[in-house]
Amino acid sequence: GGNLTMNSGTFIFSTTTGSPIVNVNGNVLLNGGTLQPTSGTGIPVFNIKGNWTNNGGTFTPGTGTVTFNGTLPQTIGGSASTTFNSLTLNNASGAALSANETVNGVLTLTSGKITTGANALILGASGSVSGAGAGQYINGSLRKTVNTGSPTLTFEVGSASNYAPISVLFTNVTTGGTLTGSTTDNLSSHSAYASAGFTDNYINRYWTLTQSGLAFTSYEASFTFAAGDYTGSPDPAKMVIRKYSGTWDYAPSLTTATATSATASGFTSFSDFAVGNDASTTPVTLSYFKANRSGGNINFDWSTATESGNIGFNLYAEDGVRLNTELIPSQKIDSLNRLDYTF
Repeated sequence: GGNLTMNSGTFIFSTTTGSPIVNVNGNVLLNGGTLQPTSGTGIPVFNIKGNWTNNGGTFTPGTGTVTFNGTLPQTIGGSASTTFNSLTLNNASGAALSANETVNGVLTLTSGKITTGANALILGASGSVSGAGAGQYINGSLRKTVNTGSPTLTFEVGSASNYAPISVLFTNVTTGGTLTGSTTDNLSSHSAYASAGFTDNYINRYWTLTQSGLAFTSYEASFTFAAGDYTGSPDPAKMVIRKYSGTWDYAPSLTTATATSATASGFTSFSDFAVGNDASTTPVTLSYFKANRSGGNINFDWSTATESGNIGFNLYAEDGVRLNTELIPSQKIDSLNRLDYTF
């Protein structure tokens, strides 16, 4: 039919057997009352080709799935937020949120993007995401529950241009909470872009992680990007992750990178992150360096006269390939005395 409008009362569509299917070719408007899909045995299916507007009504989702399958851009919102059981987006034109919306079951991204704007798509504690990839993801903020222990979370987010998900692996969470992830096109749009410390070769976006209520030791983070995010010709062997907390800081560990992702560990707080080729000057005064061949190996010896804020060394071959798999730690982060190293 056309539109479905609820002003009062209770509307239940159900069957004692099988799965009830309701197709709304127009809009759903909840001004009041209760909309309650239910079934004796099956899983209710609610297909909507128009917009979903909740202005104070009650939606009791049960075990059903609400599918947005229009052909024009759809809107999910209203003056009140809605909690869905499972939600499917099957619309290449996408859907936009005008309020925070929650999915407690499976969020299935068959086609199109969910654009959150200033709002967030909230995944319940038992929720999951299926089908995310290029062209079908959360364009904006995705919030997930973080349980105690050592959970791994993937944020299936991107921006208007590309899919650029985030993966977070916690070492130990002692108090659970929530974590919200997003990514923003154009690194130059960041207020502190000019001090990011990259060469002209970098990933032209940044990522943001924001926590609420969490207590944890540390975590590893991976940031994925597409070739279309390149500015210049970033070299994975020279990529670093920078974290912004008033100033841009290096990741606590060595950044490992490929042509489409960068990973580092040891982070202990959340904020903005960026990836690019490092343009910073070397924080050491090198007084001696020598490479010696020993059979099939090459040994390196070097000495520093001073070190300032130096957490360690990476060694690169002439073709830009990094020779050490882990950061060679500095003997002393700040030193005015000679320090000797061997690798």
